Amino acid sequence: MTMLLAAALLTPAAAHAQLAAEPPPAARPPPADTILMGGQVYKFDGTWAEALAVRNGVIVSVGGNTDIAAFKGPKTRIIELRGRTVLPGLHDMHIHPMGAGQMMHSCVLRREAPPAEIKTTVAACAAKAKPGQWITGGSWVNAVFKDEPQDKQLLNEAAPHNPVILMDETGHSSWASSAALQLAGIDRNTPNPLNGAIEHRPDGEPSGLLRESAAGLVRAKIPPPTPDEVAAAIRDAMQEILKTGITSIQDAVATRTSMTGFATLADRGQLEQRVRECLLWTYNTTGVDKSFEELYAQRNLFRRERVFPDCVKIINDGVPGEGHTAALLEPYTAPVPGDTADTRRFGIMNTPPEVLKKVVTRFDRDGMAMLIHCTGDACARAAVDAVEAARLTNGWSGVLHQIGHNNFTTKFDLARGRALGVTFEYSAYLYYLNGVTRVYLKAIGPQRFERYKPVRDTIDLGAIALEGSDWPVSPTPNPWIAIETLVTRKKPGGSDEPALAPGQAITIKEAIDIYTVNGARQFGHATQVGAIQPGLFADLIITDRNPFTVPITTVHDTKVETVLINGKVVYEAK
Repeated sequence: MTMLLAAALLTPAAAHAQLAAEPPPAARPPPADTILMGGQVYKFDGTWAEALAVRNGVIVSVGGNTDIAAFKGPKTRIIELRGRTVLPGLHDMHIHPMGAGQMMHSCVLRREAPPAEIKTTVAACAAKAKPGQWITGGSWVNAVFKDEPQDKQLLNEAAPHNPVILMDETGHSSWASSAALQLAGIDRNTPNPLNGAIEHRPDGEPSGLLRESAAGLVRAKIPPPTPDEVAAAIRDAMQEILKTGITSIQDAVATRTSMTGFATLADRGQLEQRVRECLLWTYNTTGVDKSFEELYAQRNLFRRERVFPDCVKIINDGVPGEGHTAALLEPYTAPVPGDTADTRRFGIMNTPPEVLKKVVTRFDRDGMAMLIHCTGDACARAAVDAVEAARLTNGWSGVLHQIGHNNFTTKFDLARGRALGVTFEYSAYLYYLNGVTRVYLKAIGPQRFERYKPVRDTIDLGAIALEGSDWPVSPTPNPWIAIETLVTRKKPGGSDEPALAPGQAITIKEAIDIYTVNGARQFGHATQVGAIQPGLFADLIITDRNPFTVPITTVHDTKVETVLINGKVVYEAK
């Protein structure tokens, strides 16, 4: 009123000029809580802005510095970007936080360490342990055993007073000492468990190598961690994950223990990221898993504001390594050493196909997303068949069902899956030649490797591709390694070695979209996060470089300097 009265005392021309220069207060937007300005802001449509404004955890405007300055109020926090890049928070759709946290505090082997170094490392761990205390950890790779067989004797000599069990790089094989085998009651006469294998020496004695479910015979004898130890392990892992720019994760094997840990952290106010939990369902010949059914019935007791127990995990085959446990449409190149009957010629399918159809139909009807581990193409076909059966029975539920790993999934099944609402998740650590992929290549042969990890085919067929680190199976949760190697198909930083299945390479934009908008879609949160646009929550990361403009071979070294979730700064690099 005062401003209008003053304007009336001016000449008509002067009053008009003043009103045009100073819009009435009602025309100005309410002030933002936080403004990010002076940088490169990646918008949903692939274009760029300079700044954005956040109020109550929600992005309210994206645009130029001048436009966003209108949202500045007396209490607005201004984050000066100084040319840095702002991207949506990233999604890791296959990770194991509890296991990763526990691995961080176990006996950690250097990746691809030779036998002598493994022995020295285990001996050092044993020297710090009490007699009889378990030595656990990893990860080893079979390829380092070139001149001597991998055997329990090495572990016996390294830790004569302690039981030892170490996980391999894939997470699907374990290596145990004699003391560990004895505690589990495993000897030359122990039969293979369902969906597992106990490897033997030529003399019939167990060698210490345990494939798939066989490792569970030993791990069942390890004393369980306390609730506080579990919560601390998950907390430490989630902090490591946060540093890489990952703001949403999918816990790929959720158990009562891990779900209790996440709920504890959430209740303490110590959990920042969004977490989808995938409850582990395992086939057995009785047809009923009482412990799973009890947890499934109680799953929403563990739900929190950012914790969603709305996924079921099925591990339906193994890996295409030296143990030949991935289920394939065509046979492996040679039998497993010592397996004269060639019982794993086509690998192992953990769940009979007709049972899988019934199980997926059940959980689809309940509105649960499926995560089905399939590294082999035969397993992926069975998974697509199961989703097809669910859609025919239940109709379209709107829930996307995810197949994990997809080393060799065929174009036929990618196309079928796209029509059925199946998404295809790939593994961040495996796009280039390394210890694991060299073993896979030997077991499968070069011809099939031309379509290894068919991400390009997935995108071209219109299906949704996803990414998961699989940490601690992989050595790091760092998504920037995958973003680079998805494009190059070579080891981080480049290499003179040939690219691994170069025909499956994708663009940097496609790689970023996989980690952002695609992950949000799978999560069921596409209306909330996954992009930078007004109306979505401000899950944002500030990086030290723009992955779209720097040399592609430097993307793996991207540093995340700030992370915001719901507009709150939850991490700042020191």
